[in-house]
Amino acid sequence: MDYSIDIQKIFTLGTQGLDEKGIDYQELGLEFIDSDELVLVALDETLHYNDNIDGASLYAPIHAIKALTQFKYEKAFDPIAHLISQYEDDDYLADALISYAKVLDRVDNIKSMITNNSLSELASDTLYKALHKEELQAEEEARIKAENEAKANAEKEARIKAENEAKANAEEEARIKAENEAKAEEIPLEESEPVTIKDVQPVASYGKVGRNEPCPCGSGNKYKKCCMNN
Repeated sequence: MDYSIDIQKIFTLGTQGLDEKGIDYQELGLEFIDSDELVLVALDETLHYNDNIDGASLYAPIHAIKALTQFKYEKAFDPIAHLISQYEDDDYLADALISYAKVLDRVDNIKSMITNNSLSELASDTLYKALHKEELQAEEEARIKAENEAKANAEKEARIKAENEAKANAEEEARIKAENEAKAEEIPLEESEPVTIKDVQPVASYGKVGRNEPCPCGSGNKYKKCCMNN
């Protein structure tokens, strides 16, 4: 299908502006009078998951829905909302539908689609996550925070335990060393018999004796080889 020049601008955007920041489609030159043509883009089956077209063009239907949301074009809400039944896991589509519903005060319609079993389980889950995106993100952030805190506490406890064990081991080693040193100091020296005066033999005194004379002690040896050095 051939689209007008202004409408063709959304075929070049790709994922640009599909986040929370968004795009002002009026600055692109689109106006409320382009809404009917935007509806055609949104419902164009050849643009959804088509491997034969340019990648950026695949996001044109999502930009068309977002432009209709900006223009608060209510007429096409129902057929566009039911696109989710065909493209069940398209998160961009689900987010765009939720924004569209909120602007038109049609959130209850989305909730009914989720709960009345008119959609597949996958489509309902995709819409539910888009509808409760902020709450689910907050829960996920809280879960991650709790896990990180639990991990930090566990690491802190393990560190304190290791420090306490190391301290206890050091104290025990110091105690054992001190006991061993004290025990070593208490071991008595080997006892020996006291030396008395009577045990000391007096050195004999023979007066002046020649070196080569017989030793006066009666050994038969010369003095110089016997008692001379005593």
